[in-house]
Amino acid sequence: MAVQNLMNTYRKHGHRAASLDPVKLRQSERKLIEEKLHTLSDNSFSMEFDTGIPSLGRATLGRVIERMEQTYCGSIGSEHFYLVDDDEREFLQQRMEETANSESILEDMRLSIFRMLVQAEEFKYFLA
Repeated sequence: MAVQNLMNTYRKHGHRAASLDPVKLRQSERKLIEEKLHTLSDNSFSMEFDTGIPSLGRATLGRVIERMEQTYCGSIGSEHFYLVDDDEREFLQQRMEETANSESILEDMRLSIFRMLVQAEEFKYFLA
């Protein structure tokens, strides 16, 4: 149960600990995550747990923490726990946790996304 609580803490508050500031002007907020980590005993780090993440399966606590850090505390943050619809929230969690937010994107798809972002930005200026 403590591991599930830790995973949900990463899901709810991981965006606060994400590395989003490249010049490090803002400190990341890891207090809630650290509190949950301290509730776990040292011998539980070598035990295996069922994560519920298909691509991870059963894993040691150390591996679970590593995956959650990559997914929620890396250079991409996700604040999605406010979603009321459980299906929507679980869909996002599943997509992010399976790839640890590091899914590779093909070059033509990157260019397409970039063009759409530029169009949206230009449209915003037009409306202003």
